[in-house]
Amino acid sequence: MSAIAGIVHAGAAQAEARDLSAMRLALAHRGPDGSACWASGPVGFVHLLHRTLSETGPQPLSFGPLTITADVRLDNRPELLRELAAGPAVAEEELVLLAYRRWGVRCPAHLRGDFAFAIWDDAERRLLLARDHFGVRQLHYWERAGTVAFSTEIRGLRALPWITTSVDESRLAAMGRLDLSDPGATLYQGIRRLPPASSLVLTPGSVRLSRYWSLEDAPEVRLPSSAEYAEAYRELFTRSVEARLRGPARIGSTLSGGLDSTSVACVARDLLGGRGELPLAVFSARYRAAAASDESQFIDAALAGGGFAGHTVEPERWGPLSDWEDAQEGSDEPLFNPQMALHWALYEGAAAAGVSVLLDGYGGDAVVSHGAGRLTELAGSGHLLDALGQAWALAHESGEPLLPLLRQHVVAPLTPAALRHLWRLLRRRQGLKAAPPRSERMRHLGDLLSGNQGFALGIADRAAARHRVEPRYPFLEPRLAEFCLGLPANEKLDGGLSRSVARRGLVHTLPPAITTRGGKGNLGPAFELGMKSFGTKSDPVRRWSDHVLTRWSRRVGPLHPELEVSNATAAH
Repeated sequence: MSAIAGIVHAGAAQAEARDLSAMRLALAHRGPDGSACWASGPVGFVHLLHRTLSETGPQPLSFGPLTITADVRLDNRPELLRELAAGPAVAEEELVLLAYRRWGVRCPAHLRGDFAFAIWDDAERRLLLARDHFGVRQLHYWERAGTVAFSTEIRGLRALPWITTSVDESRLAAMGRLDLSDPGATLYQGIRRLPPASSLVLTPGSVRLSRYWSLEDAPEVRLPSSAEYAEAYRELFTRSVEARLRGPARIGSTLSGGLDSTSVACVARDLLGGRGELPLAVFSARYRAAAASDESQFIDAALAGGGFAGHTVEPERWGPLSDWEDAQEGSDEPLFNPQMALHWALYEGAAAAGVSVLLDGYGGDAVVSHGAGRLTELAGSGHLLDALGQAWALAHESGEPLLPLLRQHVVAPLTPAALRHLWRLLRRRQGLKAAPPRSERMRHLGDLLSGNQGFALGIADRAAARHRVEPRYPFLEPRLAEFCLGLPANEKLDGGLSRSVARRGLVHTLPPAITTRGGKGNLGPAFELGMKSFGTKSDPVRRWSDHVLTRWSRRVGPLHPELEVSNATAAH
């Protein structure tokens, strides 16, 4: 993953070389293949290159009045080459510039893939910042009085002496409550994330933030048969995996033994096998102390299919409270993930094996959906016996208790608001919680739009960059997400097996042990075991978050006396 940064000053102020150099130095770990600065009057751009694609050239790149700095990998490159009449050797960033020349600030809506870029249009005196649909690529910005500074990582902004920041206490308290719902918030006042599927346009006198894509608009998908749904899913998913196999870098994949990562690894293996490029390096976590978190039997079932070079990583070498942030890392946010040990082990293992691009099954739960909203739909339409039957089958296959399933997906969504409010008052809980979704589509959409997903991608991005590994996520593809969201509920949950369409679509690709597996891995025992060394006997997640956030806040500077994280979180 490359990195970008830059400054656009309002008025007559000039982009200073020392400021650009400071940003480049702060992001140096992301540019193993070179870096450069460009400045013209009030505008300055920085680029740090980590080359994982052949079609990536030196940047910043200028064409006439247009200049771009970009971290980009395009999935729809063939379509863009045809539509923009570009030659096959054109670089990705040049293709984005051609898209801007055709569609202006609306160009992000015509791109698919992982990208974050900045374009300066000198003729229009206009800056465009844009980020991909799911927020795989990172982009942060600071704006005041018409001046904008941006950077892949927060450290690039904090390197500027004229940007003064303090800890955003409300965000710190929200994170302590595990509330990550604001996709633009950071732990620093004045520094924002550009939200996924969004662009920011700066012109003289205005700064405009807007979304260019919305899953709410995805149409319903209705096909004649279940077989056709499965085939359509297989085709879309295979295309997404294939698009992420581009580049000269050695490619590997995670293989946890779950449906998502195994789907990615097996489809990638078959595609690479057709090119004669096997074996595919796969990286699997095995747990010894926390046996309840170990999925070795499913990992081994996948490996038995052949075509893989298996590598084992051991997350138990670390614990949930390991100090991931060194002194330099403290200028960004903490690596706030209770399973950071797993991610760190995977990226470290990939780097040690010479893998620069790591396919990952992250996003499968949200994109395909477990389909539990079907229980709500059945009960709400009067098919109570069918709802009970599906709930019993789901409990049997997944190992989840039946009564909590019914309470969450049948009773709560169909209970009138007044009764829910009375129940919360009787239990001495404040406020009226939002009504649970009454349809599978609304539940599915809520999962897809969760701020947690974008936050998790940002954490993974920084951890992977420390090992010079680029994660790629085949499930995070706009057309695949739109297709899955538009499916009927029975294509997501059927006969107690969740994500039914994915199982049927890849039935000839995956081992039977995976397609018929009802539940999924549980990393909770590994986390709880790791927390025992800290003396935590109750609410280990709250204790973990308090410790991590307090340690981080003391690194970045003194807080107001009333803001000790443990007190702030306990108050909520």
